Amino acid sequence: MSLGDGVKAGFDSDGEDSRIYVAFDYGTVGMGMNAEGDPQFTVGATYQALTGLGVSLDYVINNLAADGDPNEIRLSMGINF
Repeated sequence: MSLGDGVKAGFDSDGEDSRIYVAFDYGTVGMGMNAEGDPQFTVGATYQALTGLGVSLDYVINNLAADGDPNEIRLSMGINF
């Protein structure tokens, strides 16, 4: 959803991990939970590759996870229609 002045917010999930995010022109921040219920925080950016096709690269911070999962980089594609 658009919040105005180029700021967007939303919710996304891959079936296991889920997060709430806020996206600015210069980057994205988010917080959510992984499949085990541990907290995750994300920092990243989205590039509009084609009209309606965005590519996102996020750094997922898992330092607070109980099982000690390492931090990771997540690459995703989104289609707006």
